[in-house]
Amino acid sequence: MFSKKYLEYLFKNGKPFKEELLQFVKEAISEIVSFLPNIKNPAIEKDIFVQVVNIIPEVITESDEKYKQVYRQLIVDLIFFNNNNTENCINLLDFPNLITFIKSILDKTSFDCNEYKIIKKVVRYNYKYPSNAVHIENAKLIAIIVTNLYEEEFCFSDLIEYMVTKKNRSEFENEILQLYFNQILDKHAIETVNFWFLRNEPLIVIPYFDKIIKSTLNMSTYRDVFQSLFLYFASQRN
Repeated sequence: MFSKKYLEYLFKNGKPFKEELLQFVKEAISEIVSFLPNIKNPAIEKDIFVQVVNIIPEVITESDEKYKQVYRQLIVDLIFFNNNNTENCINLLDFPNLITFIKSILDKTSFDCNEYKIIKKVVRYNYKYPSNAVHIENAKLIAIIVTNLYEEEFCFSDLIEYMVTKKNRSEFENEILQLYFNQILDKHAIETVNFWFLRNEPLIVIPYFDKIIKSTLNMSTYRDVFQSLFLYFASQRN
């Protein structure tokens, strides 16, 4: 029976590990669970996970039924590990098989919910590790967001909030902001974005004020903001 403790022992002591690693990978694939061994030593866990990603092509190929699920889980696990181990993070660019999978998603013209989630995770990864960023063309990301805009469930609200609700936005972040006010707001209002700009950059929202009012389901949410706006504009007249 597979033992994570034994796998950890093999890595820690420089012993041959492939047979045990393959067993771990096959068990994880059978249930589509995390490929992180969940051990207390981050350095050893990183070493094991790196070898997992490297050995995956020997176990599963693109023609296998679980191929997409497995590769999605690997990317989720890598980013999860990095979020919890900022001093010992894993470079996504070190794994051509993962990059190939990500590019295969980006090259599509239609996406499912799981693919949108992977795209969001990669964009957030790029923000956190710009020197190790996975290349995503700005125009492509906008096109993907617009594609999702006309679907029932809009998946990018949290990413848009992350990108635009700050004072020092990049040129591309301002493009995303314009996309939000000109297109997204009409179909999928993001109240946290509306609230932030009403409170922090009210002049930006003036051209879109009617849209915000129409999109607001609970006006009481904005009571304090409208009071602040009234006081702000009143002060500008003095």
